[in-house]
Amino acid sequence: MFNEIHSYINQNRTYWRTLLTDGIPLSARRILTTNTRSRQDSAKTALIILADPNSALGSLGDAALLISALSQLLKKYKLSDIYLLGLREDEISIPGLGTVKIVAAFDRAVGTSRFAHLCQNAVELYVIGADVLDGKYDPGYTCRLLTYADHAARMNISVTILGFSFNKKPNPSAIRALKSLHHNVSINLRDDASLERFIKNIGRDATLTADIAFLLEPISPPPEITEWIESRKARGELVVGININRHALPDLGQGSGHTSLINTIATELPMKAYCGSRINYILVPHDLKPSSGDIELLTALKECLQEKTPEQVLYAELKDPRAIKGLASKLDALVTGRMHLAIAALGSSTPVLCIDYQDKFEGLLRKFGLSITDSLCTKEELIGTINERIINLIDKRLVNKQIIQSNLPYVSMLSESNFTKLSSAAYPGMIGNKA
Repeated sequence: MFNEIHSYINQNRTYWRTLLTDGIPLSARRILTTNTRSRQDSAKTALIILADPNSALGSLGDAALLISALSQLLKKYKLSDIYLLGLREDEISIPGLGTVKIVAAFDRAVGTSRFAHLCQNAVELYVIGADVLDGKYDPGYTCRLLTYADHAARMNISVTILGFSFNKKPNPSAIRALKSLHHNVSINLRDDASLERFIKNIGRDATLTADIAFLLEPISPPPEITEWIESRKARGELVVGININRHALPDLGQGSGHTSLINTIATELPMKAYCGSRINYILVPHDLKPSSGDIELLTALKECLQEKTPEQVLYAELKDPRAIKGLASKLDALVTGRMHLAIAALGSSTPVLCIDYQDKFEGLLRKFGLSITDSLCTKEELIGTINERIINLIDKRLVNKQIIQSNLPYVSMLSESNFTKLSSAAYPGMIGNKA
């Protein structure tokens, strides 16, 4: 019995630590706070908990989620009445939207009190769930943000966890925190595989939605990129986007192994399709942080490709996810190890080949009725079969484009339902091959 208790405490120690450091202080504040305030008589505010408290725009995927969320909330709030909850006091400017303030609600010394203060005037709290709710990356942060969400719900604030993915092996402390979450919190999963795993592990129902990044409005990429693509297509050639990174291909580290794998990929990329058309490649980083590996690995790949086919490769480093979505719409196909780059492509009806990690992609592809065999591979399967997989992706691109277009209205509707609940009767049936 003692061993069982010790094992349980050890597995859930992150949850119990968070309960002591954040949960109990917030509970005490609820008891001490008089409920005489009236939100009708004060400034109404909305709060957003970031997927990455260290950086609101850390990756282009994070930026896509945040811009999508802000665009939806601006239908009800002024930007000055929306606060992002992060690690440090800051503010960010987003072209086309304006400047939004970040409050240090996750600062260990004063974060809890700042969050409790913000809750006094908040009417809504949104959690950008992304891929952090299963505790894979940082179970401590997962437990803290869920503790905050629970506190807000008990303060009669409308709390929504925006569509997120849930892997096959969630962290025990994350499971404990999710099971303890207030019943009024609205929980949205972004694919059916994640929804099934969530219900199985948590024993609580949730809503099937889609990733909110599908709501992102595209803008045109820089003219030089557009001109490069159009010049190739004018000659009847094909243009394929490529992204590799250390999440999808963790073996692409430093030294000789790094060089060998990059050389292998460069050698195996097909330069012509079955139809005889030349294939051009645009290399697209989707996380500009040095640790992600996107820039380093794609730069190395560019150098390898330019040695043999300099006219068929372009490196495109863009800093706005809306421009990346605009770029994705111009591609014939995309190979990616980034979830939100795949979403940018699918949201533009561009066929994809996804390099799987964290159990993220299968549910996304099934949502569009796409063949898992054709559209998904592991890193082990990719090396040695890149040529055949890209040729197949190109060969089936027109059929898959039609399938994506047929299901995109349904997916967009699910994405909107993160913010506005829709009747299930409004969802049309899915079209396509789900094999």
